[in-house]
Amino acid sequence: MDLNTVSEIQRPTRREDLKPWQNGCAYLAGGTWLFSEPQV
Repeated sequence: MDLNTVSEIQRPTRREDLKPWQNGCAYLAGGTWLFSEPQV
């Protein structure tokens, strides 16, 4: 996943808020670090 190809995000606060997984989806964790440092 390239960060510049992200077109939509979800920020669920409960498990029930998660939409079903679809092709092309990806989990993103560590966003603060990912966006604060240049990534190769």
